[in-house]
Amino acid sequence: MADVRPGLAPWEVRVFASWFDLVVVGLPALVPLGYALATAQPRGPGSDASDLTPAGIVAAWVAILLYLGIWSWNRYVRTARTGQSWGKRRRGITVRTVTGEVPSAGRLVARDLAHVLDVLPLFLGLLWPSWDRRRQTFADKIVGTVVTVA
Repeated sequence: MADVRPGLAPWEVRVFASWFDLVVVGLPALVPLGYALATAQPRGPGSDASDLTPAGIVAAWVAILLYLGIWSWNRYVRTARTGQSWGKRRRGITVRTVTGEVPSAGRLVARDLAHVLDVLPLFLGLLWPSWDRRRQTFADKIVGTVVTVA
């Protein structure tokens, strides 16, 4: 068993918070996306395919931009202010710098970009917190963050 410092967030709690964030921020985008799909027109006789109407295309873009806007606000702005996204707040965890400060939005963006290194070697970096003493992903190690119990 790895020597884990008290107050560091368990891996499974971090995973739940991330999934919560991905799903919950997408809920408002379901309205314009539903409209886009509901107004789609069948291609023609004998075809199961449908095409989006011009209004449906606009609605689909609104859904995409709405999702990205809410996701970015939650992930960067909210987290840079409080150390917690909605998912982290729900699970009672906080992202901090290794010195205990709330990370800046720029550091959070760099952390997300560094997450590419977590997934490249067969997702090893995402699993790393399971046995790491500081429960850090590769991205956390690169930008100097830890996820703690709030």
